Order: sequence, then C-alpha cells, then structure tokens
Amino acid sequence: MFAGIATAILITAFFKLIIQGMLVKYTADLHQGVEKPSLKDSFSHALSRFLPLLGATLLMILIILGIVVAVGIGIMHVLALIFTSAGTGNVLLIIAGVLIVLLIMIVLIIIITTYFRVITQSIMLEDSGAVQSLKRSWYLVKGRWWLTFLLGIVIAIVTGIIVAIGGAIASLADIFIVSMVISTIINAIISPIEIIAFTLWFFDLKAIKG
Repeated sequence: MFAGIATAILITAFFKLIIQGMLVKYTADLHQGVEKPSLKDSFSHALSRFLPLLGATLLMILIILGIVVAVGIGIMHVLALIFTSAGTGNVLLIIAGVLIVLLIMIVLIIIITTYFRVITQSIMLEDSGAVQSLKRSWYLVKGRWWLTFLLGIVIAIVTGIIVAIGGAIASLADIFIVSMVISTIINAIISPIEIIAFTLWFFDLKAIKG
C-alpha cells in the first residue's frame, strides 16, 4: 500500500515539475520573441532539467521544515514555561499559545515560499543547479518581497474567482460527465496562470537586479 502511494506521489511530482518547467520555457520563448517556439522543445528542455527541479523542490521543503520546526520548538519551549508559571488549568492560555505557534509557522512558510517563487524560472532559463536556483531566487526577490507576495495574492484571487464561477456553472449541469468536462476546462485555464505570471515577473526582477 505504502509503495503504491509513494509511486503515485512520485509520478504526480514528476509530471507536475515537467509541466511547470515546460510552461516556463515556452512562456519565456514567447516573451523573448523566439521564432516558432515549440512545446516539444520546451518539454525536452524541461525533461533535461528534471533533476535540478526535483532537487530544488526537495531542498525548499527541507529548508521550510527545518526553520519552522526549529522556531516552533523554541516558541513551544517558551510557552511551556509560561504554562508552568500560569498553571496547566488555564485552558484559554493553552489554546492561545497553540494558535500563536500555528500563526507564526504559517507566516514563516509564506515568507520563505515567497522568496523561493522563481526557482523554477532560474533553473529553466539560467540553467541553475538546485542550490544555485534557491540562492538566485532569494537574491532576486529580496527587496521586492512585498511585490512578489502581492502578485501571488492577486493571482490567487483571480484563480479563485474563476474556480468559483466554473464551479457554479458545473453545478448547473445535471449530467456528471458534462460537469467533469467543465471542471477540467476551468482547471486547464487557471493552472498556467501562476507559472506565466511569475515567469514574466522573473524577467522584471532580472531587469531590476541583474
């Protein structure tokens, strides 16, 4: 069972990373005015860059987990001292402490993932390695973090609206297959939006910071 789940996760990750890389390359080719950009060439390039894409993704996850766990343990230690002095019977204080820890972890994850928003673009368009792409993304986003974050928020709002509209339309369809087709079309529309937007943003960041 676990082997099957692991295999499914690996296959999903493989196709997700390849498709993201392909979209980045194709978007960049269009943006740079490459004559007759090809999805086939973009796919081949993404395939050749799969290992750095996978490595960077795993490193990013490990970095986020490491920082979040380290900070979380530190905060929990402080809260434990507070709980000890206040008494374990103070349920509200315990709940507030847990919520504070969760909030801080969420904020940390948002901050770090925003700094790593353009690692795929760096790997696909600059042939960066896994570690180099993380450093490159951090360097480019540094000083433009809020703009990068706001871009992500805008994209989330736009895609959320599209999903909501698509869901409403799909719910009107009495036939299950029709509903599935509508949902699939909506997902096909929104999936590339984030990749395209951050690829163009990557070029803006390069123009600003080099």
